[in-house]
Amino acid sequence: MYSLDLMKMVAIFLVILSHVSLYFMNRDPQDFGILFIRQTGQFGVAMFYMASGYFC
Repeated sequence: MYSLDLMKMVAIFLVILSHVSLYFMNRDPQDFGILFIRQTGQFGVAMFYMASGYFC
């Protein structure tokens, strides 16, 4: 039970981090590190759905 809650918190953190990275993409849109952080937000969304039981 607690591991799923932790997984949801990490997923929400990744999504927030992905949205914050938009500010830094305005400075340098070709930065590979920022693009990688943007993709972790999509992984966070998928991880949140898996932890919530949508794919069971």
